[in-house]
Amino acid sequence: MLKSNLKKDVTAIFIFLISCSIVMLPFIHSGTLHAGVDMSFHLNRIYDLYKNIQNGNAFSYISTYSFNQLGTFINMVYGFLPLYPMAICMIIFKNPIEAVYMGILFFMWISMIISYMMGIKFWGSRKKSLIFAFLYIFSEYTFNWWFKTFGLGQVIACSFLPLIFYGLYSIFYNDKKEWYFLSLGMIGVIYTHILSVMIYSIVIFFVLVLITISDWHRTIKNIKYLVYAIMSSFLATLFYWVTLLSAYGYDISTTKEVDISTAGIKFGDSIMNALNSGDSLGPLIVVVTIMGIGVWKKQSKMNKAIIILGIFSFCATTTLFDVAWNFLNNTPIKAIQWPGRILMISNFFLAVSSVDTFEILVGKSRRVLKYFVVCSGVIFLSLSSVYTLLNTRKNQTIIDYNPTSKRVAPFSDYQLTSTKGFKYFVTGYNVGVGSSDYWPKVDIGNAKIQEDLRNHIAYVGNKSTKVKYKSIPNGIEYILNTNKSGVDVDLPFFNYGNYSVKANGEKITYYKTKRSTIGIRILKKGTNEIKIVYQPSKCFRFVKWISIVTISLIVLYGISSEVGYIRTLSSANTDL
Repeated sequence: MLKSNLKKDVTAIFIFLISCSIVMLPFIHSGTLHAGVDMSFHLNRIYDLYKNIQNGNAFSYISTYSFNQLGTFINMVYGFLPLYPMAICMIIFKNPIEAVYMGILFFMWISMIISYMMGIKFWGSRKKSLIFAFLYIFSEYTFNWWFKTFGLGQVIACSFLPLIFYGLYSIFYNDKKEWYFLSLGMIGVIYTHILSVMIYSIVIFFVLVLITISDWHRTIKNIKYLVYAIMSSFLATLFYWVTLLSAYGYDISTTKEVDISTAGIKFGDSIMNALNSGDSLGPLIVVVTIMGIGVWKKQSKMNKAIIILGIFSFCATTTLFDVAWNFLNNTPIKAIQWPGRILMISNFFLAVSSVDTFEILVGKSRRVLKYFVVCSGVIFLSLSSVYTLLNTRKNQTIIDYNPTSKRVAPFSDYQLTSTKGFKYFVTGYNVGVGSSDYWPKVDIGNAKIQEDLRNHIAYVGNKSTKVKYKSIPNGIEYILNTNKSGVDVDLPFFNYGNYSVKANGEKITYYKTKRSTIGIRILKKGTNEIKIVYQPSKCFRFVKWISIVTISLIVLYGISSEVGYIRTLSSANTDL
């Protein structure tokens, strides 16, 4: 039985790989990256890590190969986990456009595997788990975030939701308290997308309140396992929290907060938007949910609760909940930027509930054929969305030039069609999404300073000059010519503290200029070679090892716990 179930699981994993490849093939064949609003931000981050790895550095605290080569603290604020598969793909595939699409394919595949494995644990059914993986990962909502928005952080964070909510379910409703799944899920999200951490935490708290109201004895009995998950995930992500707090200690600018006092879309319009695949749930999830309500009496109590949670979170993204959003607009929750982000929760719950609805609707006869038709239908709908996007965005501006202050790249309506254009885009003059995030606040309000910094303008005494630079891991090198010695130089590289600065091979002191950049005094007349390298503190190195060791222990504990349980798990309701 164990070998039989293992063969079925391997078959399912292979099916996932083939399915992801089918969906991605038109994109790869097109040889074009079509811009979503967040694409500039993520491509710059991916390229920066790729160059760091290529030059022997596994993690970059500051961005020196992209984002205008200013040494911005981006990776200390924004989760870096999604960057690694993409960067590694850039090393394997010489064409960066193919590399990005292969990275997306990889994430989709891994997400399907996670959904499938957690589904087996939740339902004890491989058929249901297979259906869930297709419905969830190929949903219209995830497609929109992958390709229309190119919001890699948020969509990859969604991959961890099955781990998080199965872990939470296991803590309160299973005899085997698998709290480590909740812990691993939250670790993944924290290292991926901080705004999703806020949203997921609020939902977890809300679900915990509901559990407590329905059976407070259950909460008291199992709360210690939730504490295990919280503490272990905190220690495992201590590296991120310490670097985040350190970055904010330098009075940096952040992603702009917007008014969320209204959801901005009426309930009826939201339904039509979802049915029309307009950056929402998509028609499949909506129709199946309506059908699920139609067979309400046949639904289990658990699935009824999940449907209610899914519908509730969907309604929360509409003006029906404006009274709540008007209040939350004056709280830290405002940081989520717009109520529409809550659709990620609705999409997950409704995908979960749709599985049991399908089970009720298909009946017991010829199930394998019916499930095959469902999975094939999901792929068909995904391919339709792919070709719709490719056809509607083929007239976007092609970036085949090196962006400058005189000819900037479009903010969002553009496409990359070549390796040359890709490199121009990520290394050139950048005023795209997130290009000034985490800059020192003193520079944000001054357009002249911003333009000078993006153009690599240094000030030698009172004279401005464009300097030649060479990016290096966690640092930069400049070639600077001076007409006299003993002159002060304001370099176009941010000063967050903790640097090693050398002039002509000798270590020198540095200071913070009025631009919050690194200032030095040049003692030699003529050509000077300046090298600046960021030096992470001992504290950073210490907490990094705490996080690595904690993650390793959680994984080992999880494996050891699962090994003794795997035979029972593999023989449970094996109906694939």
